[in-house]
Amino acid sequence: MGTELDIDDVVSGHPRAEKELKKLRQSPWIDIKERLPEESGIYMTSSILDGREAPKDFIDSLCQFNAEAKEGESIWQHSSGFYDNGITHWMDIPKPPEAV
Repeated sequence: MGTELDIDDVVSGHPRAEKELKKLRQSPWIDIKERLPEESGIYMTSSILDGREAPKDFIDSLCQFNAEAKEGESIWQHSSGFYDNGITHWMDIPKPPEAV
């Protein structure tokens, strides 16, 4: 049998590899308390309704983010027109798979 390699041991001492491994281990979801998107656009979002439990009751959807919203205006809008103030996390939409 072969010897098992520990990925942490393999990248240890290689700052670029350590940084990339750390990024891979992080969730792609960004808490809106941490930061919001810099630009208006469509993003994957996760929200939870009042009285529900995280994480089992999270609702994932695509929403339009308005970076130019004025104070007091909702910044997240679903394609149906519903404004969602319950968004808790967001992430960029993943790139589609490349053609095989």
